[in-house]
Amino acid sequence: MFIILLNYIKQIEVVEAVIPAHIEYLERYYQLDKFVL
Repeated sequence: MFIILLNYIKQIEVVEAVIPAHIEYLERYYQLDKFVL
């Protein structure tokens, strides 16, 4: 059970690390007026 919990926490850390990079990437494209919905 403890190992499963550790894996879950690790996945959350990965998501939190990736999402800000995605937001920054989208904002950069939006500023360049190349953002396409």
